[in-house]
Amino acid sequence: MQNEKKVRNEKDSETILKPRFPEDPNDLFPENYPGLKKKVKLDGKIIFEVEAGEYVYIVEYHPNHGGDDHYNGNHYHVKKRSDFPPQGKLKPVEFRIPNLDSDSPTTSEGTVFAPGDLLPTKNRK
Repeated sequence: MQNEKKVRNEKDSETILKPRFPEDPNDLFPENYPGLKKKVKLDGKIIFEVEAGEYVYIVEYHPNHGGDDHYNGNHYHVKKRSDFPPQGKLKPVEFRIPNLDSDSPTTSEGTVFAPGDLLPTKNRK
């Protein structure tokens, strides 16, 4: 994967590669990735829906957009879909995955991932 960064593994003193979000959202998944659905919106937003094991994840790419209430730059959000609808609802809900990458410029934003941030499955240090 081209979007990897070498990181020192403290536990066994070896260097390992950890995948990161790409600058170009089209490099996030190969086109033929199993279980991948991709939607491109008119405003440039790209929504990837992917099945990973028994879970469904939604990765949203948002091109740079201004405003005081959110991160002002190209960024991603990652959501995990619940297995079933909560009581009283017809559809399963989606939960945003937090960004735990301490080197991220978006850390104060909580669930925003900038290009270059660790993918959430690899956030644990």
